[in-house]
Parts: sequence; structure tokens; C-alpha cells
Amino acid sequence: DGTVALASRFDPDAGLTESVRTIAGERYRFNADCFFQINHELVAPLVEAATRDAEGATAVDLYCGVGLFTLPLARRFARVTGIEGNPSACSYARRNLADAQLANAVIERSGVGEWLTRHADEHAPVDFVLLDPPRAGLEDKAAGGLLALEPSRIAYVSCDPATLARDLKILTSRGYQLESLQAFDMFPQTHHVETVARLIRSE
Repeated sequence: DGTVALASRFDPDAGLTESVRTIAGERYRFNADCFFQINHELVAPLVEAATRDAEGATAVDLYCGVGLFTLPLARRFARVTGIEGNPSACSYARRNLADAQLANAVIERSGVGEWLTRHADEHAPVDFVLLDPPRAGLEDKAAGGLLALEPSRIAYVSCDPATLARDLKILTSRGYQLESLQAFDMFPQTHHVETVARLIRSE
């Protein structure tokens, strides 16, 4: 179900308008302090492409934002850990999980590279890693930390083909092969494109 429902209300505590989006059956709250995909008609297909066939015991959602992918992953995996550095996004991700009554996922507020440096070894191996980084791609030390998680599968959601190509070169040189690549024209008649790369461990 790719139905998108839109709503907004003013949050006097934050001094910002709080938006609510229901996408593919999941409800997400967020405000202007948080990132959220703006082309709402393509968000459901984007989420489906990134999470399809993903299931198992453990998943890690890097740069998880307000939980766009965390919620559907929590319905497919026994335990999900979301990592996000933005405090407002962290708060909303926890709230969105609570609203959905999903108690098997936790959100940790941290820079992704920092979290991976501290915790990758204790979480490894994991069944699935999803990452949706900003335009700069994987931050310093994050690629090594991602590999230290030893995921069986990876879904990389990217908004910049150049940094995606750079990061895929690292991953494919370290035991992963590209399984599929799917592009979404989130901003028609511009050069911007959202891409979902799916990788599988080949070693």
C-alpha cells in the first residue's frame, strides 16, 4: 500500500510546525529540524526497494533520521538499532516507534562513524545494514566500521551518484558484490536522483 496521507499542526513547545505523513501504512511525525523525503509519492517505492526481502534476527539502520526505514525494518527483524546524530530526529524516531508500538528497535544518538568505532565489534555479525547518508556519503571511518559489522546484506540509499560510486568501490573491494541498483527520479527535470544499491557478502 503506497498510500500517502498528509497532515500538519503547530507544536508550541518546539515553535515549529509538526508534520505527519502516513506512508505505506506507517505514520511518521517530524518537523523542520529533521530531514524527510519531500517527494512523498515515491517514498513508499523507495522504502520497498531498500527493504524488500530483508528479514532476520538483527538489522542496523545508519543515519536513520526519524525512522523512515527503521519502522518497516522493525517489522521484519527481531532486533533493530537505529543510529542518528540529529537530536530532533532521534526524538521523533523514538516517538514514531512508540506510536507504532514497536518495542524491538532502539535509537542511539551518535555520529555514525563514532558509533561504529565504539560498537561495531560488539554487534557483529548482523544480518542487514541499511544506510541513508547525506550527500557526502559515508563519513570518515564509517566505511571501515560498516565492514566491521560483517553484514550479510547491505542496502545503501544515496542521493549523490558520485559519493555512492566512491563508497561502492570500497565495499565491492572488501567482499561484497552489487546485487541490484535502482534509481528514483525524486526531483523530475533536475540532475538529482535517489538510488538504492543492494549488496550481498560474497566471501
